[in-house]
Amino acid sequence: MHASAIPDDFIYSGSPFDFVVIGEGEKALLNICQGKIKSTGEPRKIVGGRLDLNNIPAPNFKEYKYFYPRETRTVLYALSRGCPFFCSFCIESVKNKSDYRYISIKRAIRNIQGMVSCLGVRRIKFIDACFGVRKEWRKEFLKKLDKEKIKAVFELETRIDLLDMEDIDLLSKLNIRNLYLGIEHASSRMLSLMHKTKDAQTYLENAKKVIKYLNEKDIPNILLFIFNHPGETKDSIQEAIRFLDSTLSKLKRISTTLYAHNYLFTPGTSTYQNIRKYEKEFGTVVKHKTWWKEPYFEQQDLADKILPSKDLYDDNERDAWKKYFYDMQQLCLMRKSDNFLAFDMGCRILLGNRRFNPV
Repeated sequence: MHASAIPDDFIYSGSPFDFVVIGEGEKALLNICQGKIKSTGEPRKIVGGRLDLNNIPAPNFKEYKYFYPRETRTVLYALSRGCPFFCSFCIESVKNKSDYRYISIKRAIRNIQGMVSCLGVRRIKFIDACFGVRKEWRKEFLKKLDKEKIKAVFELETRIDLLDMEDIDLLSKLNIRNLYLGIEHASSRMLSLMHKTKDAQTYLENAKKVIKYLNEKDIPNILLFIFNHPGETKDSIQEAIRFLDSTLSKLKRISTTLYAHNYLFTPGTSTYQNIRKYEKEFGTVVKHKTWWKEPYFEQQDLADKILPSKDLYDDNERDAWKKYFYDMQQLCLMRKSDNFLAFDMGCRILLGNRRFNPV
């Protein structure tokens, strides 16, 4: 990601790198190994070529020697590449500037069947940057996954505004262990600043409907939030908490879990490129603008050392969201249904983790 975002960070006197590949790396690596691209003794920038996901050899799972399963027998599997969205905080559009594309459903199902039957895989995590962007593909894939009755637990991450009631009905027929939903915030102003949507009101109204129906269907889902993105204020934090309270407190049973973290200042993203605008408009202070170059062992710990606005210069106020969020998490925990808890325990036994902890 970093090499694609800011390749010049790797090109300097005494650099240990021969090649800095921007974008997808498979074709560039092959050309390097075949000697078609040669080292000049100095770091070279190379633009990676677009890979056709449906025209590469599929693994022979019956003779596959490179899978060393842990107790949980989990595989990470990407069904697509790229992302057509341009959220301000996300590096995906920088990492992969080529077009969004996906594997054919026939090929995806065949690979999944091979993983399960030949390798004994029990859990498959779809690690797409955004699962099922294309509506027709998404629905057909979920229908096919149900029809084939594949005996595995599935996890995936997508945008909350991509799902509709039909998607949720289809997901309810599968063994979904975790459905990660990028909602990111519930303040109209922050959603706009984060380039998450152009119509925040409609976005949040639909999000409420999706959350409600997911919980009616008892589908384990995790709402993902980001706080203290440049421009964050006390009011925007309170707006997000009010949204959660009004949405979750009305539910009799809750299959939702909440996860949030502070915004990370990441090289190459839209926020990174426009940080001066945030500094001027909101008084944003980024304490470590090149944290990855600092002589500190856990460098990424410095990535969230940010004062998002003049309204949140005090560290206690900046982290106030954590207490409110904890209260909401406790509400979710207390209203887990018997079906949810039974499914959670069943998954833990299947995956070799018998310790019961529903959060």
